[in-house]
Amino acid sequence: MKFSVVIVNYASWPLTLRCVESLYETGYEDFEVVIVDNDRPEPPEIPYPVRLIRNEENLGFAKACNQGIAASEGDLVVLINPDSVVRRIFSCRSKLSSTRTPRSARRDPEFWNQTGASSSRPVGS
Repeated sequence: MKFSVVIVNYASWPLTLRCVESLYETGYEDFEVVIVDNDRPEPPEIPYPVRLIRNEENLGFAKACNQGIAASEGDLVVLINPDSVVRRIFSCRSKLSSTRTPRSARRDPEFWNQTGASSSRPVGS
């Protein structure tokens, strides 16, 4: 199943680049990354294949998400914050079949501490 990952960037290029890198480091190949940039400065060079949508001004998070979803081509769209680091590609196939909207599913986050151990709560909580 091909899926699209939409990341909204605003003044967070170092985090966005780390997030994109973590997606590609999973080894999974059947996905695309769509970055919607709400920031004015020129973006840095992105060393991975992404679809970049640049806005002239900050249109806000919700509108940027909708732009990314509209531009995506995956069977499933995953909205992810730029400060996220993906350790492995998650499976939404079982949850997708139980939803009423064909391209929607929900996946709760997994939290990892500095040693790589999984936790049910964010670090520091």
